[in-house]
Amino acid sequence: MTAPALQTTRRCPYAPPEQHTRIRDTDPGISQVTLPGGQTAWALSRLEHIRAMLTDPRFSSDRRNPNFPGSPASDPAVNHSSRR
Repeated sequence: MTAPALQTTRRCPYAPPEQHTRIRDTDPGISQVTLPGGQTAWALSRLEHIRAMLTDPRFSSDRRNPNFPGSPASDPAVNHSSRR
């Protein structure tokens, strides 16, 4: 089964994209998704899962990590690595 593409655009700046709400409400809160550019990642949509991930030392926000879910280099709106 192919992971669904993760929607990243919003219709309203104060509400998550519809797909995010659907994942939160219907899935177990942890779903495999496809990022823009084709890489797969895990999307967490429930507070208890997000808190557990943020306090787990096995996770890292280090963009130099080869497993960090990168963005397409051609999209400056989502590629912030040049701002360091």
